[in-house]
Amino acid sequence: MAEAELKKELDDIKSDLRQLRSDFVGLVKTLKDEAGERAASAASEVKERMGEKLSEAREYGEKVGKQLQTTIEEKPLASVLVAFGVGFLMGKLMDRR
Repeated sequence: MAEAELKKELDDIKSDLRQLRSDFVGLVKTLKDEAGERAASAASEVKERMGEKLSEAREYGEKVGKQLQTTIEEKPLASVLVAFGVGFLMGKLMDRR
């Protein structure tokens, strides 16, 4: 009699383990799917933000370029002298190495 009860309990434990394994596999799949969705959403958000920042940088670069062009057109001699001075200083700094 005790042997029959022990066998029944062992079968119940085996059944519970199979169910636990099945539940665990389902949980892992759900977590994997959720993580994939979140990663895709985060990547899309980062891509959108990078596009915005790139656009801002491009606009700023164009603005600075136009200002530089205006300054050079208004004061060409001063611009040439400044460019020469900066080049000269950079050359001196490079010579020191």
